[in-house]
Amino acid sequence: ADPGNMALSAGLAEVCLASGQVARALTIARAAIQGREDAASAPMTMIYGDALARSGRQVEATRAYAAAVKRDQSLIGKIIERLQQVLQVDTGIESAHVTLGRLVINEGRVAQGVASLMTAWSIKGDLATLILKDLEHTARRHPAEPSVDMARAQLLTAAGDPEGAA
Repeated sequence: ADPGNMALSAGLAEVCLASGQVARALTIARAAIQGREDAASAPMTMIYGDALARSGRQVEATRAYAAAVKRDQSLIGKIIERLQQVLQVDTGIESAHVTLGRLVINEGRVAQGVASLMTAWSIKGDLATLILKDLEHTARRHPAEPSVDMARAQLLTAAGDPEGAA
């Protein structure tokens, strides 16, 4: 397929995925998105993530999904579903929990998003500073959401800052 023809490449990559030709799908998708970070490349980036996930490369799939939704926010619902599938395969991918948490918070499901962020922190404790920033941003956007304050308090207490947690 001509890498410049994104629609043709996407269709071919999806057919390859559906027929179990995962390596071929990876090759087609990688060529099509090479050097592209625009909204038009977002669906192909998502397909690339699908091919990575099918090949057992869940962490790389998570990165591709995050890149796809960054390029085109209209993919948020599809990316949330895919991240949930990634986490069904491997619950220990902290980056999938962080990305999922951010996306569901963005969709207004704050408590679910905060829970996902806190799961990421439980997997990798040095994410505390990053997650605190996410929680502070979320608190400004959703000031009445108690799960945000409880999560901030838990992180600050664990960091040895009980006054900040109060």
